[in-house]
Amino acid sequence: MKKKTKFFLEEIRELKHGKYRQYLEKGKDMDKRRILSLLIDMYMDFCGTSAGYRTVVYDLGEAVFDLYKEDEESEFTSDKYFNDVMHLLNPEFTEEHKKYTRYSDTPEEENYPSYCMNILEEYAANEEECATICYGLNCWLNEIKKMNCRWNKRRKKKKLIEKPNIQISVTLTPELRLEQALKQNENEIAPETVSYLTIVGRLTKADLEYIRENMCDTNTLQVLDLSNASMKCNRIQDETFSNCIGLTSIIIPNSVTEIGYYAFYGCIGLTSIIIPNSVTEIECGAFSGCTELNDITVHPDNTVYASDNGVLFNKDKTKLILYPAKRQGDYVIPASVTEFECKIFSKFTRLNGITIHPDNTVFTSENGILFNKNKTKLILYPVKRQGDYIIPDSVIEIECSAFEGCIELTSVTIPESVTKIGDNAFSGCTGLTSVVIPASVIEIGLCAFSDCTGLISVTIPDSVTEIKLGTFSGCIGLTSVVPIRFLGLEF
Repeated sequence: MKKKTKFFLEEIRELKHGKYRQYLEKGKDMDKRRILSLLIDMYMDFCGTSAGYRTVVYDLGEAVFDLYKEDEESEFTSDKYFNDVMHLLNPEFTEEHKKYTRYSDTPEEENYPSYCMNILEEYAANEEECATICYGLNCWLNEIKKMNCRWNKRRKKKKLIEKPNIQISVTLTPELRLEQALKQNENEIAPETVSYLTIVGRLTKADLEYIRENMCDTNTLQVLDLSNASMKCNRIQDETFSNCIGLTSIIIPNSVTEIGYYAFYGCIGLTSIIIPNSVTEIECGAFSGCTELNDITVHPDNTVYASDNGVLFNKDKTKLILYPAKRQGDYVIPASVTEFECKIFSKFTRLNGITIHPDNTVFTSENGILFNKNKTKLILYPVKRQGDYIIPDSVIEIECSAFEGCIELTSVTIPESVTKIGDNAFSGCTGLTSVVIPASVIEIGLCAFSDCTGLISVTIPDSVTEIKLGTFSGCIGLTSVVPIRFLGLEF
């Protein structure tokens, strides 16, 4: 983390031609409610366009909001979440905007300053907005440092524990919270020694944070049984168990109706999950990054969701929602499927190819690659496919995230038929070294080639009239862009 922090500091010195400190000081003097309102304005502008930029601005807002709650003059209590009060901080924020908090593409931490630089150069209209971004970035950096300090403390504790294998059950009451319950045990149990925890009663935000910081961050908690527990609003909040890498099993209580955005993100030990009959909403990214997830089971009485051979669908199986990341080989998409949820096939998947049931009227596949029925849209290229690929001449549009995370793709030939390259289309294709975009292409989407770290040269034709923010962000090896007039739009 020290290396990352150093990188952050070096990067931000270059923000807006070295004026970071000037804007930061101005931001410190601004009304914090005003800063939050401006960040929400920016967030709304990115709704429906750039998931990456939207996520960065949201995270800056969340960091500022967490600090604002500590202010004596703040009207918000410590248990409030940023996404719950955005409409109060900015009256123009609507339910339509709120739905986008579920659909995000979180950039790597080290890329946040680059994203902020792009926003300052291409978006910020005045000094007040520049100050808002710089102050938000500063708050976010401080949060990262705090998290790093907590992590180091947990890691030191972990070294003292050789075999954490305690199994314990606790019953919570309004007067007795989890931390006190463990301390009141006759042996005063240290939380980092618990591997199997059963909880009965109502969990508060403080209880969940205690589990996260003292059991998940130490990677010692393996099984969490919440079958007889309940949660506020019957919802597993956003990122509640994200990056709990030691967790191998969790029993979700039957009272839960919603599983929040990125709720189990990065739980790389989780092998299976059972969705109870009470759940009516699973937000996008809830199980992203669960690289060992092999099976999803939905209770047969659930009225909204269903599972088939461990794959998650809506009830009538017209929408494919999530394909488990550990599944290997090929997959046959049923005839009933007419649409896909966002990021159904995780970039960590071991999927080699996709086959469409012959009776499907909406999609087709060729050599394991997913297209719409008439092959004018390339929808998904299997992540584990190796080598070169020539896109068929019938393709007009390369869909969003079509090649995202295909690290073993070494070369791609884009035909003259293609007119649009979608958002994140080739994001994270680290094996690509050069790309020639044909003269037929008019539009290149947001972050289309972001984080292609092996990319050295790109040829862009004069036909391209629109290159959106972050198209080549994170392309650290890029040395040649033709024509040069596009250079200012890349980073």
